[in-house]
Amino acid sequence: MNAETAAAANSKAARKLKWGGHFAFSSTCVATECLRSRLSDAITGKSTGFCCLTSFLMTLTEEEREKYEGFLLQCHRLAKGKSRNPKKVEFANSVDIFRAKRQQQLTFLQHQQQQQQQQQQQQQVLLQQQQQQVGGSQTKKDKTKAAKAKDAATAAEEEKEIDKQEETTQKNKQKEITKKYKQKEKTKKDKQTETTKNPRRNKNKTNKQIETKSTNTAEAEKEEKEEKENKEKETEENGNEEKEKERKEKEKEQKEREEKEEKEKEEKEEKEREQKEKEEKEKEREQKEKEEKEKEEKEEKEKEEKEEKEKEEKEKEEKEKEEKEREQKEREEKEKEKEEKEKEKKKKVECMRNTEEKAAAATVSNSNKTEQ
Repeated sequence: MNAETAAAANSKAARKLKWGGHFAFSSTCVATECLRSRLSDAITGKSTGFCCLTSFLMTLTEEEREKYEGFLLQCHRLAKGKSRNPKKVEFANSVDIFRAKRQQQLTFLQHQQQQQQQQQQQQQVLLQQQQQQVGGSQTKKDKTKAAKAKDAATAAEEEKEIDKQEETTQKNKQKEITKKYKQKEKTKKDKQTETTKNPRRNKNKTNKQIETKSTNTAEAEKEEKEEKENKEKETEENGNEEKEKERKEKEKEQKEREEKEEKEKEEKEEKEREQKEKEEKEKEREQKEKEEKEKEEKEEKEKEEKEEKEKEEKEKEEKEKEEKEREQKEREEKEKEKEEKEKEKKKKVECMRNTEEKAAAATVSNSNKTEQ
C-alpha cells in the first residue's frame, strides 16, 4: 500500500471514527500509515479479510507487538468506552481475544518445554537402566575406556610439561649466550676506551696487552667455535625433538581416531540393538492387539449369535403362547356358543311344553264348559 492510499484511508477512517472527541488514528500515533490504514479498514468493515481483528493481531510479530503496543492500547481504551457502535465493541473484544490467545500460546509453550524436559529425564533414566542391565562386561569396558582416556590425558599433560621445560631450558641457554656476548663486547669496549684515555700509562704494557689480546682472541675463537658446535648440536637435538614430537602427535591422533571409531562402532551397535528391541516390542504389541481384537470380535459375534438365538426363541415362545391363547379363546367361544344353543333349545322345549300344557288346559276347560 503506497503512502497516498494509506493517508486517504487513514483520514477517511479518522472522520468516521471520532470517539469521545479524540481521533483514533492521530498523526502522533506510533503505528505506521500502513498499519493504521489496515486497522481502519478492519474496524469500519471495509476489509473483507478482517471481520474480526483477532486473526490480524495474531499475525503480528513480537517486535511489531512491542512497537504498536501503545497504539493498540489506545484503540482498546477508546473501544472499551460507553459506545453503542458494534464495530468498536467488536474491536475491543478482538483485543481481549488476542490477549487471551497470546497467554494461551505462552502457557502451551511452557507446558511443551516441561514435557520435553520430562522426556529427556525419562530417556536419561532409561539409558542408565539399560547401561546397568548390560552387566559386568560393559562396566569393565567402560572402566577400560576411562582408564585409556585418563592415560591419554596424563600423557598429554606430561608431554606439555616436558615441552614447557625444554622451551624454558632453551630460553635460559639463549639468555646465557646473549649475556656472555654482551659482557665480552663491554669488556672489549672498556679496554679500548682505557687505551684511548691513558696512552702513556699503557705504553709500557704494550707487549703484555698484545699477548693478552692474542690469548683473548684465541679464547674468543674457541668459545665461538664451541658456541657454534653447541648451536648445531641444539639444532640437531631440536630437530630430533620435533620429529619425536611429531611422532608422538601422530600416535596420539591415531589412538584418538581408533578410540573414536571404536566408540562410534559401539554406539552404532547400541542403536541397532535398541532399534531391534523396539521393532520386536512393536511387533509383539501389534500381535497382542491383533489377538485381543480377534478375541473381542469373536466374543462380540458369539454374543450377537446368542442374542439372536434368544430373540428367536422368545419370538417362538410368544408365537406359541399367542397360538395357544387363540385356540383357547376359540374353544371357549365354541363352548359358550354350544351352551347358548343348549339354553335356546331348552328354552324352546320349555316354551313348547308350556304351550302344550296351556292347550291341554284350554281343551279340558272347553270340555267342562260343554258338558255343563
